[in-house]
Order: sequence, then structure tokens, then C-alpha cells
Amino acid sequence: MQFFLKSTEASDPTRRVGPLGPGLDVRLRGLSARQHRILLHGALIGILALYVLLRLWRLHAYSLWYDEVFSVLVARSSWKELFWQVLLDRVHPPLFYALLKLWVGAFGDGLGTLRLFSVFFSTVAIVPLWSCMKRIGLFRQLSLALLLAIACNPFLIFYSQEVRMYALLGFLSILSVDLYLKQEENGSSRSPLLALVNLSLVLVHVAGAAVVGFEFLHSMLTGGKLRSRALQLALPAFGALLLWFIAIRLLVPHASAVAHNVSWIPRPTVMIEWKVLTHLLGGQMAVLALNFPIVIAPWLSHSPLKGYTRLLLSLSIATIGVVFAFSLIIRPVWQERYLIISVLPYYLLAGESIGKLPRKWSFACAIGVVIAAMLSLEYDLTHLSDRPKFGAFSAICHDLAQPLIASDDIVAAPLSFALNSNARAVEVVKSVSLSAPGELNFRVRDIAYSVGQRDSIDSAHSVHAREFLYAYDAASDVELARGVSPSDFQALGCRIQQLAETRGQGHHFALFHVSCLTAK
Repeated sequence: MQFFLKSTEASDPTRRVGPLGPGLDVRLRGLSARQHRILLHGALIGILALYVLLRLWRLHAYSLWYDEVFSVLVARSSWKELFWQVLLDRVHPPLFYALLKLWVGAFGDGLGTLRLFSVFFSTVAIVPLWSCMKRIGLFRQLSLALLLAIACNPFLIFYSQEVRMYALLGFLSILSVDLYLKQEENGSSRSPLLALVNLSLVLVHVAGAAVVGFEFLHSMLTGGKLRSRALQLALPAFGALLLWFIAIRLLVPHASAVAHNVSWIPRPTVMIEWKVLTHLLGGQMAVLALNFPIVIAPWLSHSPLKGYTRLLLSLSIATIGVVFAFSLIIRPVWQERYLIISVLPYYLLAGESIGKLPRKWSFACAIGVVIAAMLSLEYDLTHLSDRPKFGAFSAICHDLAQPLIASDDIVAAPLSFALNSNARAVEVVKSVSLSAPGELNFRVRDIAYSVGQRDSIDSAHSVHAREFLYAYDAASDVELARGVSPSDFQALGCRIQQLAETRGQGHHFALFHVSCLTAK
């Protein structure tokens, strides 16, 4: 706890720290120093508890999503198969999957245990985050306000529970920023550690290269000893990323098909960009509360953009701006979850800007951050996450011993995990025809758990059925052949009955019982 509450004076003696800290001390003048300390301790403990509880809340409420099931499939496989599956997927480097495999080996692969993997990294990110707040000279009250807003951010909570690499990516990003700031102050003692963290960043997700790249650019513009070490800090990361691309190109069939992963993304518009920003920062009020001080600080403080400001601006607003500019001019590549690398630097930039403002302005802005946090908390408590629930599907499938066929992989993979049994196979339909009166002939294939597997699973076999369960995805992947619709069964003379439905991730899933005993 002393780490969080010891002095937060700026380590840069030339930097002017804003007056909100003394301003709040005046408002609390009736308290003794001991009482004031107890109040800060209590506020910090309460915020940390809220931070963790919001990430544990509803941990078991939702089924795994398609991409999450792929994570589990890879983590359950052998080490050799793990690296081959990751290469075949062609999208994300292997470090996340390797760490998840170690986690599964140590703690198991139950739904809650799997989600705790991401919760763990989301939680430990508090340590480098708080260190960054001290490093840029934020006073304790403002640090607590920002931490509260981060604790309540729905976007960060969502990805702190997803069994994907984004919580780990966010943790490594803020750890890299923290080590970089310490490196700038203390010399080369942390150079190997920073180089290792940056290497890990790009081996978790390609988006980590943006963090490494902007740190490299900042060090080159800053000059001094940091410039001489810039290449040493970035070269291992960029070299590893280059080797990853070469491995995909040389070893993986259909390597060019990786474009499928972004082919569905629409070209950004002003409304889309605003919507994305509100998601990243936790709502419209949060966008205003964080961006207002960023905009007015240079004018009211008469302070040019330099030092920490330039770095944080690059890692937050500039990163988001570059992604959207590339998506608008060249081809759409933006995805909200990739931009998780910019969220915590955005809060730090806002805090650093508030610290430059005159007392009344900084106090008002800090109160705005707290109000935005409360609105985000209200949203967290009253809105369900956009995740499907396959519990009713799996219960029905366990009770009815009939063939189970799915329209596509998006519904088949999560349902297969929810059933959690090798005795009940879920197969994906390729085509269907009436083979005999009252009987259908299905051409089916195994589930493809990744984009790469879709290209390589060509084999199919026949299944004959008079009665069966059909899991249907009403929003099938536009890149795949359209699955057989329930109306197609009706056209063949079958009777259909909807047994359950669920929605999530922009999809509408339904489970039908189909009987073709009277079909001719």
C-alpha cells in the first residue's frame, strides 16, 4: 500500500505540478494529517476493491465466444500443435497462447478459470499504471479519480473477462510505458527489461508494434543517452515481428488469406469514430471529461507540448488517429479491441493535462472525471455485456439424443465448448438434400476453429437423419457460404420448432428441432 500512497511529486524538477492537490487539501483543512492519510488509504482500498469486483462480476454468466473457443482449443493442444495452429491462424503471434497453455496446465480449463487468466493481467496492470501516474507527477487525489474512472470503464471490463490476448496486451503496453519513463530518468539499468517487455508486446499482438514504434520515435526526438539506446530497446521487437511474418509467408498455406480477418470492417466515418471513442473511454461524458483538459491545457498553462505530453499524446490520440487515417485512405483495419493499447495512455494524458491547469479549472476537470466514472459504473451495473449464452442450448442438446448440426462455425464452436463432451459431436452443414421420403442427407464437415482452418478443412461426410437438432446463426459470416436456413427445411416438407435462442457479438442464434418424418 505504501507503493500507492507515497509521495507523487514529479521526478522532473523542471515540470510544474498543478495546484489541485493543495486545493483539495484546503477543502479538507479541518482534518489532521493522520485523518487525511486514513481518508486517502480508504479511498484507494475502496477503488481497488471496486476495480477487482467489477472484473469478477458475472464471470460465469456468459458462454465462450468463437474466438475464445479457439484460444482454448490451442491451449489444450500439444506444444507442437499449438505453434502450428497459431501459424495456420495467421493472425496473432504465439505468446498469449503459450501463456494460456501454462495457465490451463496449472489451474484447469473451466469457464471461470479461463476468464480469470485475463482478469489477472487486467488487475496487475494497476501497478505499472500507478507508477506512471507518479512518474508524470500526478497528485494523489487526481490519481485516485483517474483510477476510479479506469476501474469503471465498461470497455476495459469487457476485455478483462474475454479469453483472448487483449487484457495481456493492455498490461504489457502500460508496463512498457512505465519502464520507458523510468528509463528516461534513471539511465540504462532497466534497458534489458524494457527490451524484453517490448519483445513480448509484439509476440502477443501486432498492435504492440505501435507502442514500441512511438517509444522509439520519442527517444530519437528526445536526444541524450536515450537516443543512443533507442535501437537496442526496439530492435528485438521489430526483429521478432519480421520473423513472424516470414514464418507465415514460408510455412503456411493460403498465407494471403489473412486479409479475411479485416475484410468485414467498414470504412470509418465521423459517427463511427465518435462511437469508437465513446466505447474506448467509457461513454460520452468520459470523452468530454478527458478531452476537455487535453484541449485547453496548452492555452491556459502556456506550456508547449514536450516531454511526457508528447509521448502520451503519441500513444493515445496519435495512435488512434493513425489507425483511422490508414483505414480511411488505404483500407479499413481498425478494430476497437486493438486500440486497447491507447486507453490507459489516454487517461494519463488527460491527468497530465489536468495537472497543468489553474486550481479552479483542475478541480472542475477532476470532478468531471469522477462524474464520468459514476456514469460508467451505472452502465456496468444496469447493462448486460454483448455476449451470447448457450446454456439453454446445451441443456436441450444433453436431453435430446439426436444428431446435432450447425449452420456455420460461429455457432458450432461455442456450442461444442458449452456441451463439454466428446460424446456429442457438433458438425457444420455444407449441403442438404432429400435422400428418401422422410429422410435428409447432409454433407457435413468438422468445426473450423479459426480462419486458417476454414481453408484447410475440405473433407466432408454424409449424415442421414429424419429428426435432428439444428443450431442456426441468423447472421452468418459473409465470407462463408450461407448456411442452410430453417425455411429450407420447410421447403423440403419438414416441420421445425424453435427451442431456444440467444444473442451476442452482433449475432442471433437459434436452436431448432426439425422433424422430416412426413417429408416427401
